[in-house]
Amino acid sequence: MFVKITYLKAESLYFLQIISKYLLTLSHKNKGIKMSKQQQDDSKATLNDYYIEQKVTCFCDTYTDCPSEREADEVYTSTKLRKYFEAYLISGLGDLLSIYLSRLSEMGFHLRTSVSGQPAIFVKQKDNSSSIALLIDQ
Repeated sequence: MFVKITYLKAESLYFLQIISKYLLTLSHKNKGIKMSKQQQDDSKATLNDYYIEQKVTCFCDTYTDCPSEREADEVYTSTKLRKYFEAYLISGLGDLLSIYLSRLSEMGFHLRTSVSGQPAIFVKQKDNSSSIALLIDQ
């Protein structure tokens, strides 16, 4: 079996890894090779296969947690977080957003109830004026 991939985004590399595991499993089955239980478990996709740590790092580099909605520059509801992290429900595996929320909580970003009654993360944009000033001086 030959699979031609013509266009890849950075996130697609994770999907490629999952596809390669699946194709390996499929080829072993077609050849009649028995895989160990460990090899079978390793070939199954998990939510962590879809999680991208660099997205959380980017979020943390851009924002700081804010204690109240009144002081926040932006309010990230679950809908906005799903869009930002591209964290959607994955059939048979669960909700990818739960992993991102856990990681954000570890980094100090906590869910609070917004004025609209929805759970949300309140953030302030980090001050990047010093880096801009350095660019102007050069």
